[in-house]
Amino acid sequence: MRKIQSAFFLLTLYFLGVQSVLAQAPALYMPLNIQKAYTAGTRSMDGTPGDKYWQNHSQYKISVHVYPHSRLVTGQERIIYFNESPDSLKQLVLRTYPDLYKKGNMRDFPIDPSVVNEGMHIFTLAVNGKKIDLHKAHSKVRRMGTNMYISLDSPLPPSENIRLEISWDYTIPDKSQIRAGAYDKSSFFVGYWYPQMAVYDDID
Repeated sequence: MRKIQSAFFLLTLYFLGVQSVLAQAPALYMPLNIQKAYTAGTRSMDGTPGDKYWQNHSQYKISVHVYPHSRLVTGQERIIYFNESPDSLKQLVLRTYPDLYKKGNMRDFPIDPSVVNEGMHIFTLAVNGKKIDLHKAHSKVRRMGTNMYISLDSPLPPSENIRLEISWDYTIPDKSQIRAGAYDKSSFFVGYWYPQMAVYDDID
């Protein structure tokens, strides 16, 4: 009986000690942008969306052709981008993932020199029906890495949408198949194949 009482006493001391240590332990590090999201009410500590959560979204209409003999992908698309955020957006960002293979771009891993090319060619770009001349130097459009940044003539207000029209092409690599590639004359993995809106959210 005394052994049981002693064991119980020791366990009680142990759990009291653990609770004391936990009570004195500093809070886990939390990035500033996550803290701001909790404070703003867009996120909740339990992982669910907050009362003020919002999410931008896009609608795509795409026409695309793949030419196996040349491995060329060519397409046209219309994007309707909806700004559900509380912010007025001064620029939009498109992902142009085939630029991974573009000459001069930085990469995290080596690729076969034979598949280095000009990346994704953007032939036409229009914002709300207004065409942007891509053949002259200007500040409206710039490309860096696998991103294309489009500065808007006037900010996109909350609860409004904007229309983009784009035509493009790129060549599917036949070596160093990263994200996409041709594996033989009739087998292709075609991923990340169209200009895609980048995410704008309450964190980034």
